Amino acid sequence: MSAGVIRRHAAHLLFAVALVVATISAMALATYGNRATAANPSTPVYVANGFSNTITSFAEPTPGPAPSATIGDPTLFGQQNGEAFDSSGDLWVASDDLLGEFGTIVEYTPGQLSSSGGSAPHVVLTRFADPVGIAFDSAGDLWVTDSYDNDVFMIPPGELGASGSPSPTVTLSLQNAPGGLTFDAGGDLWVAEQGQTSSGNQIVEYSRSQLASSGSPSPTVTLSGSSLTMPQDVRFDSSGDLWVTNECDGCAILEFSASQLATSGSPVPAVDATFGADDQATDLAFDTSGGLWVALDASSAVEYSPAQLAAGGNPTPTVTIAENGDEPTSLIFGSSGGLWLGNSGLFSATSVVEIAASDLGTSGEPTPAVVLTPPVQILDGPVGVAVNTSGDLWVANIVNGTLDEFTPAQLTASGNPTPVESITGLDDPQDLAFDANGDLWVSNCGGSCAGSGTTGASIAEFTPSQLATGGGITPHVTLTGSAVPGALAFDGSGDLWVTGCGAGCATGDVVEYTPSQLAASGSPSATITISGSDAFDGIAFDGSGDLWIATTHNAIIEYTAGQLAASGSPTPTITISDGSIKSQPDEIFPAALTFDSAGDLWATGYPNTLVEYTPGQLTSSGSPAPAFEAPLEGSGLSGPYGVATAPIAVARTTTTTTTGPSKTSTTSGGGAILTSSGSGRGTGGQGAGAAGASPAALAVTGAGAVAPITLVGALLVMIGIVGRRRVSRRRRTVPTS
Repeated sequence: MSAGVIRRHAAHLLFAVALVVATISAMALATYGNRATAANPSTPVYVANGFSNTITSFAEPTPGPAPSATIGDPTLFGQQNGEAFDSSGDLWVASDDLLGEFGTIVEYTPGQLSSSGGSAPHVVLTRFADPVGIAFDSAGDLWVTDSYDNDVFMIPPGELGASGSPSPTVTLSLQNAPGGLTFDAGGDLWVAEQGQTSSGNQIVEYSRSQLASSGSPSPTVTLSGSSLTMPQDVRFDSSGDLWVTNECDGCAILEFSASQLATSGSPVPAVDATFGADDQATDLAFDTSGGLWVALDASSAVEYSPAQLAAGGNPTPTVTIAENGDEPTSLIFGSSGGLWLGNSGLFSATSVVEIAASDLGTSGEPTPAVVLTPPVQILDGPVGVAVNTSGDLWVANIVNGTLDEFTPAQLTASGNPTPVESITGLDDPQDLAFDANGDLWVSNCGGSCAGSGTTGASIAEFTPSQLATGGGITPHVTLTGSAVPGALAFDGSGDLWVTGCGAGCATGDVVEYTPSQLAASGSPSATITISGSDAFDGIAFDGSGDLWIATTHNAIIEYTAGQLAASGSPTPTITISDGSIKSQPDEIFPAALTFDSAGDLWATGYPNTLVEYTPGQLTSSGSPAPAFEAPLEGSGLSGPYGVATAPIAVARTTTTTTTGPSKTSTTSGGGAILTSSGSGRGTGGQGAGAAGASPAALAVTGAGAVAPITLVGALLVMIGIVGRRRVSRRRRTVPTS
């Protein structure tokens, strides 16, 4: 899905009362009740991955290139790309998150394949960004094409016995994005490639000797030509002829005879069979009778007889197996003759099914003999994260409308733990923030996230006693209004700051509500409104009480505590641009922000960015190279939204009246209170006593109007609109490493 799919819409913003205030900031370290304990510097940086349904953690203060732990189930994805059986009869399935930014390869044992169920795969490999084709060689090595970075990996059998992120023994770097792959009878590897231009659409062969070591070998044979519009998958028949699917609407299956494969060139296919305009041929497999089966992602798998294949043209399939609305994008025959189909969906729709051999003789919609579905999903569209002073992590799941709590002990190792508490019934929760009393505040975008107005949009508060109970409880406080809340952040005085978008969502606003306004449900008017020239996303307060904001124009800006004392459109004191961030396809950076106890600023970005800036890099405007940047692959990031770590001490402010009305301060004198500084795409540094941050997004901010759909909006657009069509590898702009 390209950035063009994520449309930006117009919106109106909540108006605020202008106040004239002089602010005095003091930094004496103080406690705030019994919750203001020292921040734990060993608390990891947690990142919510909205597309892979996981939380990844990176160790502080010296993170490694790979996460220290990943919780959640990363096997539930929108697109099944390839399937392969190993010599033991285990079924391996490659899938990705539909965007091609994070993928897995999972293994099901013969025992698991014998009956339907939602059991976890026996093995889950998570090293890959966009695994498309998989195949085993005669030695049992698993070969994988990763179209994100134009690589072909070889994973030896010894690395396939347990879940993890294995390091390839061999890596072949290709010039174009690889798709399907297959071995010929002599052990040579053939790969379908899609290029950024038509000249890159080709089929290449690598000899067996070239597969022995890593490198960028020149293909021994290259097939090109106008017939290869977007080659996706390749298979050999029993005669040694190579069959190719072209991945595009109305495109074809091609056959190149064995004699045409001996030398490079642009041969005319021996067979060119076309399909209807609504079909994409994504995978193919031969049955024992020589019939060719093709996965068409318009909800069917079809068979062509050997006679039809010889004639070419636009044949009518001899058999059509309908898939009850699912979209088969991969297929393979098992040893018993059953056809295994990988059905692509978003989240709950993904499955792998077997159609029994006895049901493949006639067209129809047979009941699958086996249906494999992922385990029950706990993390379902995680977009907001917040850490309280006890180190517990709270997660906002925008898809199933829940808040989940995990203890520090559950977060130390990878797994799929059950939350110790869950709150249900929320309306698209996106951002989280704790206040000084340990109350958890949640921004709900409601119908606005799907572009259907402001219904359900609110800010909700849950007290510690409610958090300990869980279930479908009524919030202690609910704030509503004409605007949809985005990011949340508490300052050192306990005031809540909330982002929104300005006229047409081309500009941004962050508004303030005082503790007295937060004491009861209602629709309060903001006491202060700060407007910017760009739309605002994540927000976070640093230890001095200055507010940092992620903008939609690829910059992080700072407003000092003094600039936040009165409404207006102040010029940011510091602007950090993303010029030193490694460019990625359809990149949206920055999204979420959080400060750690050392004063380092962490920022996430779509599709898989996490960076860290030190305090020294934040003293002046510029484009500093991040002190840490997660690698493009192997980081476990997939649509990262919220980011959070341990609470930090943030300066408390007091106010005095000059002329006109003044906001009422709840503090007396100076000091500092413990606050989390995390934020997300629409989230922010959290208030006293608390926690982490999350990501929300700028959503609809006026009745019936839709704000820029940022990361959270993109997630829901994918769920409800994007239809689960395969992303063309050809259109990818591959980043340089």
